Amino acid sequence: FIWLWTMAFVLPLTILAIIIGVAVAASGASEEAIGIVVVCIAVLGTIPASIFVAMKQYSYAMAPYILYENPGMGANQAIKASKELMNGNKWRLFCLAFSFIGWSFLCIFTCGIGILWLKPYEEAAFAAFYREIKRERYGEPIQVVDSNINPYEEGNVWGNNFNN
Repeated sequence: FIWLWTMAFVLPLTILAIIIGVAVAASGASEEAIGIVVVCIAVLGTIPASIFVAMKQYSYAMAPYILYENPGMGANQAIKASKELMNGNKWRLFCLAFSFIGWSFLCIFTCGIGILWLKPYEEAAFAAFYREIKRERYGEPIQVVDSNINPYEEGNVWGNNFNN
């Protein structure tokens, strides 16, 4: 869906830049003027398009976590649930993602090797963010695990599943 939203802005913007470029060229303007006009249109059109696409990306960001917790759910249902869950939380996720920018720059100095440590840390932070906004929206989750049960003991549900 994010790719489709991007194309919804890129294609019309490209067509508009070409049409205006041709119109400016037909008026007898120099090649430099044509280039400047086309670049200005591309840059000025890209800014709002990028903001809109980023907002959509943040709306859909929790869909993988929702799908993981609900394997029977369809992709469209997960996207809809993610949009509902992220309503009012996009700025918080942006701030969380932005907080990793310094670490990302440090990874550049390690020729990308630092990404091996940064990406799991980011994913853990995003997963914790998902759990937090889910708890805020729907309340505390029901605790299913009893700390006194050994899942590997014979007779327990997990133990039976591992033995079969």
